[in-house]
Amino acid sequence: MHHHIGSSVIWLDETDSTNRIAKQMAEETSCKDGAIICAHYQRAGRGQGANMWESEKGKNLTLSVVLFPRALSMQEQLRINLTLSLGAYDFISAIHPKDIFIKWPNDIYAGNKKICGLLIENSLQGELIRQSICGVGININQTEFINTNATSLKQLSGQNYQLESMLASFILHLQNRINSMYTQDMNKLIGCYEEVMYRKGLATSFMVNQSPLQATPIGITAEGLLRIQTQNSLMQIRHNEVKWLQ
Repeated sequence: MHHHIGSSVIWLDETDSTNRIAKQMAEETSCKDGAIICAHYQRAGRGQGANMWESEKGKNLTLSVVLFPRALSMQEQLRINLTLSLGAYDFISAIHPKDIFIKWPNDIYAGNKKICGLLIENSLQGELIRQSICGVGININQTEFINTNATSLKQLSGQNYQLESMLASFILHLQNRINSMYTQDMNKLIGCYEEVMYRKGLATSFMVNQSPLQATPIGITAEGLLRIQTQNSLMQIRHNEVKWLQ
């Protein structure tokens, strides 16, 4: 099955959340597979859990991609997460190749600072994924952040970027990855992700279920759990059980 990313591109001046608009349009069947809803300003963009996505008006890419996978089961939703994460990684590392990583499960980091976040919301029909709304926030031209752990392409390069051409480039990189989403061997897909995984092989401080833990990230499981090596054991942890301290 093929997806045509950017089959239609809708630019909104302002909205609360592109994911909300995209979901509404998908459920009303008023948008095509691969459609992109992009906002110059997103008032209430969301990150993982209760986190908000900070974005200055007209400075960044805040968008949602609508996919109707149909051929993927609930057990295979990791394919979407890995594919989208790698597409965003490819886009950013093509512009700034140095020290770009995917921080599990689906943030992109430049060095130790976040430059991109993804929020993927799947809706099921029986055992199959009926639609996938993939929210993406990429810091492009913003240079001042309330969150000191954030950075942007402009901070990294000193250059100003044109958002429409940045979107076109992002679509190309994402399309490249999406083309093999169904056919690529799962172990190979996980391997591609692990190759660029943030702090892989490095001792890292975590809070796991409210307890501090020193451990080394070593990869992910076929279910998308984080694999970490402690002094005494190998652990597999879920996203909602862990907080990175480093």
